[in-house]
Amino acid sequence: MMYSTSSDKASKDHPHSDVTMDIDAKLINDLKEKNDMEAFTMLMKKYKKPVLNFCFRYCGNMQDAEDISQDVFIKVFKNISSFRRESKFTTWLYRLTMNTCHNFKRHYSAERMDRMVSIAEKDERESYDSLEVKDQKPDPENELLNKELAEVIDGMICRLNKKQRSVIILKDFQGKSYEEIAEIMKMKPGTVKSALSRGRLQVAMKIKEYYES
Repeated sequence: MMYSTSSDKASKDHPHSDVTMDIDAKLINDLKEKNDMEAFTMLMKKYKKPVLNFCFRYCGNMQDAEDISQDVFIKVFKNISSFRRESKFTTWLYRLTMNTCHNFKRHYSAERMDRMVSIAEKDERESYDSLEVKDQKPDPENELLNKELAEVIDGMICRLNKKQRSVIILKDFQGKSYEEIAEIMKMKPGTVKSALSRGRLQVAMKIKEYYES
């Protein structure tokens, strides 16, 4: 079965958003009702990069991120019937991803959890950059953080509590709005802003320590 990405006349006001929702609805419907593997594969290809990006930022290790993201999509396939369309599919998916990451960190050894991502090798740095959700051209004049500082920031994000870490990843790396984050995390927008401020403050303090050391 082939899936079309064309929109209809009703989606002219917000064409990208409406088309995305229409495609997702079709794929989800076929997956739920027919166990359509092509539909599942298309959903996985579409959301693999943002899910992997979230997992990587959350746990700080590429190998773990790949394992967790694979687990996320296995859960999507097994639990798609629990998606009631009361929210957007992406909301349900990010919530599932966040909880899977949290459970992984909670059950894994403390030694493994404290590991920071290594970006010393050029190929790892390129792989890391390729996970960015936003497709932006690099601007050398604005690249103020060197490799060591990047490691400090990555490590600090991994050590924030679940709420702060998730909010920072969703807002600063995934580009989600306060309202979207609130829905994903089942929090009030004001609580999201508060968690974001506290998390950013802790990261900023670590950056200050880095420059003063």
